[in-house]
Amino acid sequence: MRIKGQFESQSLMLITAAMVGHVGNYAYHMITGRLLSATEYGLLMALFGMINILLIPMSALGLALTRAVSVDLHQQKGQGLPALTRKWAKGMSLTALGFLILAWIFAQPLQSALGFNRLAPILLAACIPGFNLLLTLCGALLQGLQQFKGLALRGSMLFVLRALLVSACLLLGWKAAGWALLAHLLGMLGAFAVGVWFLWSKLPTTSTAPSPPTSPILFQALKAFPILLAFSTLMTADVILARSYFDPDLSGRFAQAATLGRMILWLPLPIAQVLFPKVVREGEASPAQRKTLRKAMGYTLSMVLAASALAWIFAPLALRIVFGITDAPATQIFWLRGVALAMAPLGPVYLLMQYELARGKIQRMLPLWFLAPAFLIASIFLHESPAQLIYLLMGINGLALLSCLPQLFTEQRDLPGKSTRNKAP
Repeated sequence: MRIKGQFESQSLMLITAAMVGHVGNYAYHMITGRLLSATEYGLLMALFGMINILLIPMSALGLALTRAVSVDLHQQKGQGLPALTRKWAKGMSLTALGFLILAWIFAQPLQSALGFNRLAPILLAACIPGFNLLLTLCGALLQGLQQFKGLALRGSMLFVLRALLVSACLLLGWKAAGWALLAHLLGMLGAFAVGVWFLWSKLPTTSTAPSPPTSPILFQALKAFPILLAFSTLMTADVILARSYFDPDLSGRFAQAATLGRMILWLPLPIAQVLFPKVVREGEASPAQRKTLRKAMGYTLSMVLAASALAWIFAPLALRIVFGITDAPATQIFWLRGVALAMAPLGPVYLLMQYELARGKIQRMLPLWFLAPAFLIASIFLHESPAQLIYLLMGINGLALLSCLPQLFTEQRDLPGKSTRNKAP
């Protein structure tokens, strides 16, 4: 009963933080979109698209760690968490260094592929996935401990701080994508510091139990990785494909519209963050758990529909406010509206994906494995214009939602006594 009562308040806390982050995110894109050229902004968004395709699957490790933290807290009162933190922080630091070394080795091919004539943006972009591993560990500890206040502060800090830093850089005349990437990296550092500060008083000071074993955590992460990679491809690959198929100016203008259209996804995502550790704690498809899922789905659908309507109505205004485009072409307005509608199905898909990952029933998300490659392959033949890419994305994401929705109506088969309990790693 306590969990049921907390769900709305904790979701509201994270949604409020997401709205603060939204303001910071809009400010970041408003500053970079106005002060960078369309070509430079398109390059920046292509780099972020590639980064995000890595970052979202990396959250598979975060989910596996959240699961391990929740189980340790339930079974050992959190006594294994200090050892877990030390072990994974060391491993993730070494992995981050590996990302930077690989970027240095493959810098020339990446520069040629993305049209950069400078090495700094490539190396800065390589630092972001590596450092994100440490941010993932911090977030997993906060989420697993159900310290949603710290999770909210950490999340909003990144977007607010990077907006302030990028404004300082660009207003000083440093008008290049590399400075915008540096502002993002420093924003991550600030968010990490906030998370560590919040965890300082929440984690046990001494370990009286060993760390949860590494192998089951990695196994859970590897199982979830392909699904999250497929989801991130459907969510962010459009700007990368546009960069490959169209000229720099056209892809830059498409990136402006697509960036705004994709933002409708960020409001409902905190609901899944609250749902995940609660499902891990319960460990089975109880009637209360199914009721919570359907309630969360109702909230998610309401937010996505409202955001889609606002994106449709205020598309010209959004382009004028964020990017300073006083008389936006009809094509660019259509791109914004189209991307928003194409992203709308991914809101409920993400919620259902998190629910099934928490329960260990990854096989129910198998359609995503086929739909993401289908989008990439079909785009080879359907890329005469950005509109074709948008129509294709609408169809693929709509199929993704249709393939997942039956889960809402088949959960009664998994009632206690008819299914096996979700085994902890």
